[in-house]
Amino acid sequence: MSCETLRQSMRFLVATFVLVALTAGCKAFAPDFAEFGGARVRDIRDRAAQHDTMLTLRLDTLLPVLMERVGVDCWLIFADGPNGDVLVPLLTVRATRLEGKGALLLCNQDSALARIALGDGFSSNAAIYEVFEPSADMTLAGLLNDHLRAFKPGSIAVNDSLQFPAADGLTASNARWLRDHLAPEFSSRLISSRPLVESFLAEQISAEAPLFAESVRLTVAILDEVLSDQVVVASGTSLLDLDWAFRDRAAQLDVEVAYPPHTVVYRPSSTLEAEHRMQLDLKLQPGDLVFLSSGIRYLGYTNRVGRWAYLLPTGESTAPDWVNEGLSRLADVAERTAELIKVGQGATEVLEAARSAMVGLVHSSTVIDRIGRLEEGSVELESVVAPLRGWGSAYRLGANTGLAFTLSTTMQPLGPSAPPMSLLLLDTVLVSAGGTEFVVPLQRTPLLID
Repeated sequence: MSCETLRQSMRFLVATFVLVALTAGCKAFAPDFAEFGGARVRDIRDRAAQHDTMLTLRLDTLLPVLMERVGVDCWLIFADGPNGDVLVPLLTVRATRLEGKGALLLCNQDSALARIALGDGFSSNAAIYEVFEPSADMTLAGLLNDHLRAFKPGSIAVNDSLQFPAADGLTASNARWLRDHLAPEFSSRLISSRPLVESFLAEQISAEAPLFAESVRLTVAILDEVLSDQVVVASGTSLLDLDWAFRDRAAQLDVEVAYPPHTVVYRPSSTLEAEHRMQLDLKLQPGDLVFLSSGIRYLGYTNRVGRWAYLLPTGESTAPDWVNEGLSRLADVAERTAELIKVGQGATEVLEAARSAMVGLVHSSTVIDRIGRLEEGSVELESVVAPLRGWGSAYRLGANTGLAFTLSTTMQPLGPSAPPMSLLLLDTVLVSAGGTEFVVPLQRTPLLID
């Protein structure tokens, strides 16, 4: 057995051992999980381990399929240190500390992915990538061209899309470097990586679905605690307090706020539902109907959720009937929309599904956003100018894609002087082969704050 064959065999065994250990739950690193509002919260080490596990599985099982689907033989990602292409952190293990210019080269060979890391700082990727560091005898350009000649790709995708930010990581300096150093025979084979990036970020493997759901439930748990008597005191709590309380709990849990908290207050005796009139120092009062929405990034997935709460006036024990009826009506429409959205649909079909589900709901609107790893692409039912923002014409919904539904309708509360209000629903669904379902039950009655 040659030294090279032995080295490759040992690398495979190490990678297999690491993958099995991580998939088993990383108990050696984090045997315990904290509880927050009924949701399980992983510690930092376990989150990093889960990231590395899912990365390996996605590179092994998902990326080769997508490359074949969109006609890409090799995917070339450049970066300059830690501030390079935004995709590098998603495609490398958490311990990566890239120094200077480096590149990832992912080449599909008979549905088996060759994974090459070129540069200094990839050594921690040894179980996932085959690492080659430049030297005095072999420059980065030499390493890149030699590997491309070995793979003989017909097409090489690079992240140079000006219309899709997630696939626009090829900086001007790296583009010049490519022009100066890429061998002439490969220059004509460069294509945009947008179709590949769009599918790779949006689609999730089946093992990720529970983790994505876990991130959504954690967001709901934070919102529910903020919209409770643990935070809210009538005539004492302001909108700024709600914003701060959400951010504070996210910081305590070591999660990133991906979507800033947004608050809407309806007060029957005023016109506060006009959002531009709301001030952060506005104090909540009994009888206020409060909507708080936000989203976090947890285990690598982003989500968006909104929750309603009602501050009970003295002597009341339930929210007004018209509030419950309005929320139930929105929930029914949201469920009809989800039933019509399926794997394989394009943006136009998603738009038509939303339009069909909204029939009969007057003065209403629907926006559907892609979430998870991909935060670009919206279907906006009421938009005339750009109803399909950021969705590629060739993109089709993949299995386990996360979507955020935002539905609104105008309600007329009871009472001769009560102004109309906009009632909102913001929640997250997971599109799967078995159907599209909401991660958490839809809110049909507001939370009650006594």
